This record gives sequence, structure tokens and C-alpha cells, in this order.
Amino acid sequence: MAVVHILFLADAIFEDLPGGSRTVARELARELLTLGHRVTFLVGHQRPDTPDDEVLSGYRVMRYPGAGEGKRFNHEGEAAARKLLDAGEKFDVVHTHFAWAAIGPLKALKNVPHVRSFYGPWHDESRVEDLARVAKTGNPLKKALLSALVPVKWAAKRKIERTNVASATRTIVLSEHSIQEVTDLGYPREKIVKIPAGADLSRFTLEGKLSARTRLDLPENVPVLFSVRRLAPRMGLDNLLAAMPAVVKKHPEALLLIGGKGPLAGFLQSEVERRGLSQNVRMLGFIPDEKLADH
Repeated sequence: MAVVHILFLADAIFEDLPGGSRTVARELARELLTLGHRVTFLVGHQRPDTPDDEVLSGYRVMRYPGAGEGKRFNHEGEAAARKLLDAGEKFDVVHTHFAWAAIGPLKALKNVPHVRSFYGPWHDESRVEDLARVAKTGNPLKKALLSALVPVKWAAKRKIERTNVASATRTIVLSEHSIQEVTDLGYPREKIVKIPAGADLSRFTLEGKLSARTRLDLPENVPVLFSVRRLAPRMGLDNLLAAMPAVVKKHPEALLLIGGKGPLAGFLQSEVERRGLSQNVRMLGFIPDEKLADH
């Protein structure tokens, strides 16, 4: 079997900034390594204590500055990609996991086949976040200004997403719903490949539920609901809490566990208290990776 060298383009790796798409990229990289292939991550610096270049779990991680700094991030990404090429690195495939992080590097990698993993419409997700920030703004003048910027930012991000997808030889999606989202960007249906999400069954198993509950200090015989995700407006966790009183009415002992961190943490906790759900909802905060399987 020929060894393939794949360059992953993302804003961050899971170890620096945990997140859903970064989990997928990490697990994909690990599985590619077990098949004998090579993987290099090209990502932005998210923490000051991380090196520019290192090997983690068998794959190389090259970080560059400028994350969160607009055009500088794009410029530094292009420079970092050229640095890899100038050092003699040869890539068989470029795999984008986030459109914004790919703008700069793809300028230096025009001749390498490009694959895109599409996890959701960044422009639409960002609009939900922006509208939530507008709603929380008390100053009327600032609120009007932020409201006016929402459609402008949405259009700019949609253009970035559309351009990135258009440059891909193939686009990978998780669901039929995402197929529609990608075709809405003008991408040909015949170039989309659906690969549903999976789980590591050696890690996530139904065996030992009672022992897991004991380790997590959970009661043995009550219904448990569990959600783990970033605590952000677009995740719909406020809707989940709004539904819980109806659940508790039918199942008084039901327990909802919400894992994760994010800007809505304080608001969600206040909603738990306002709705009288303190006995039925636990906000767990960030769940370390080694404890995720038990949950």
C-alpha cells in the first residue's frame, strides 16, 4: 500500500482548543496513522505555551501566529504552508476542516488535491451567535450598529465557505441534511461523499453502566439524559432546559447532565434555577477526555 501524506487545515487541534470538529479531525488522524499514512496539522497558535512545531500521538503539528486576528491569520497561514514546502515536505492531499483556516495555506498549495470535511454552515452558525450578542447588548446605539453588521458578516463568511467548498475535489459530509447545505452553496451533488459519524466501540460501550454511575456519583435507577457540547447559543440548550419541566412532570426523578463550557454557562445555570430544576439538572463544566466514556 502506498503511503499518503495528508495535510490537515484547521483553526486548532483538540489538545489546544477542544471542540467537536477538532475531535473528528484528531480521531481521523489517529486512524490514518494506524493504516500507515502520514498526517500533518497546520493550525493557528491558540495558547502561548505551545511550540511552533512538534509531534503529538504520531502526527506532526505546525502552529503559526495570528489566530483571531483577521487578515494576519490568513497571511501567516500562507507563510507557514510555504515554509513546509520550502523544507521539502510533499503532500498528496490537503484536507480542510474549517474554511477560514484554509484561506492562506491553500494559496501556497494550489496544485495539491483538496478535500473538504463539512460539519455545518459556518456563516449560519456565526449569525446565530452574532444575534445572541446583539440581544444581550443594552446600549441602543451599539445594538443598532451590531444589528447592521450581522448580515454583512454573514455574507462575507458565506462567500469564504462557498469559495473553499468550490475548490474541493470532494466534500465529505455527515448527513443528508448537510448534503443539502453544501448543494445550497452551489457545489455539485455528485462530488459530495456522505460518511456518517462513528464511535470507537473499544472505548464507548454499553457494558458496565452501573459501575460508571458509581464512579460518577449518579443514582442507579433514575433516567439520565446527557448532552456534551460547547455552551453556545446555536446549540439549542436553552430549548432543552425549556423542555425539562415536561419531562420532570412525567418522570420526577429524571436527571439531565450537561457537559461543556462556553459563553452561555452563566445563563444556563440561571435558567436551571429560574425553572426550578436544580434537583434535575447538573451543569458539569468541561469533561476531560479520559472521563468522557464513563459519562
